[in-house]
Amino acid sequence: MKKQALIDCICEVLETILQTAKDSALRAHETATHKESVAENKYDTFGLEASYLAHGQATRVKECEADLLAYQNLIGQDSKQKIVVGSLVTLADEKEKEHRFFLGPKAGGVKINFEAVDIMIVTPLSPLGSRLLECSVGDEFELKLGNNNRYYFVVSVR
Repeated sequence: MKKQALIDCICEVLETILQTAKDSALRAHETATHKESVAENKYDTFGLEASYLAHGQATRVKECEADLLAYQNLIGQDSKQKIVVGSLVTLADEKEKEHRFFLGPKAGGVKINFEAVDIMIVTPLSPLGSRLLECSVGDEFELKLGNNNRYYFVVSVR
């Protein structure tokens, strides 16, 4: 598995997300500025609500652009033992089921499929991501999620 190919795949997914956000922002802006959005009385808040939505969508576009830029500037470091930002990590849970995570700089929660493998992006700001930064191959750790404790074993780091 080539690290740069994985990063390129993530960029493609983020570009799709960005385009969807741009399309949504454009539609929200058009709705907010349409002549039918002008308030007919003091209780007609459609135009105001549409402008709030347009602002939120514009903010989302900026976030998506920042996510994409972070991955375009990410250098795929090959760390075989210690987990760092840019590592692809394989974990085994207590039932020995394997899970793959990419520790990225942004875009936590995005799922990708790369070389027929499902991978979830996590960031150092997430509970799992912050725990991963403390680990190396062969380490075991416990992660508390709500009322549940999950146990993981670090199988591999690429």
